Amino acid sequence: ESTPSAPMARKPRRKAPTPAPVVEEAIPEATPASSEGPWITRLVIVRHAIAKDAKDGDPFQDAERQLTKGGKRRAAAAMRGLVRLGHAPGLILTSPLLRATQTAELLAKAAHVDPASIEVTGTLLPDAESSAILDLIGARADVPSIVAVVGHNDHVERLVHQLGGGTVILKKASAAVLDVVYQAGVVSVSALIALYPPKALRALGE
Repeated sequence: ESTPSAPMARKPRRKAPTPAPVVEEAIPEATPASSEGPWITRLVIVRHAIAKDAKDGDPFQDAERQLTKGGKRRAAAAMRGLVRLGHAPGLILTSPLLRATQTAELLAKAAHVDPASIEVTGTLLPDAESSAILDLIGARADVPSIVAVVGHNDHVERLVHQLGGGTVILKKASAAVLDVVYQAGVVSVSALIALYPPKALRALGE
């Protein structure tokens, strides 16, 4: 007779490993402009596009000078080119003069920024101190990584020069791009990154 085989011993079940506790890392907040630590923003300085000529030197008429039809068309292409180069601003500041605000609106459209968010400031008027707009930006607590300012000559050229960009010529609808480092709300160092003539910008945007 065959001897019955002994029953196989069951292996003890292994307990599932206890999952390690998930530790959520705190996401660091962006350094506000009012803090003591250094922070950097890319400043895109734009000169307004071609506008109609002023009549009789009337300052009111000068303030209300609109962009010409050709000026709008060329500036729209130039602003698209500027955005395609990676300089889409999160904040647009502009002179209150009509030719500047219209240029700012074209930039906002190219960058898909709500035109209602454009901020008008007298620190970008032609006779304003070039340092005033820098102080205005430095005093903010919500400065995005890219800020665009739209103004006039020779104010915009003086601004580039003050930021260490040297003596430049900014034609209408052209742009200068600088990296600006702030320390406690004051510019500590800056560097000119690029200078874009309007023809080059239009070629990219058309």
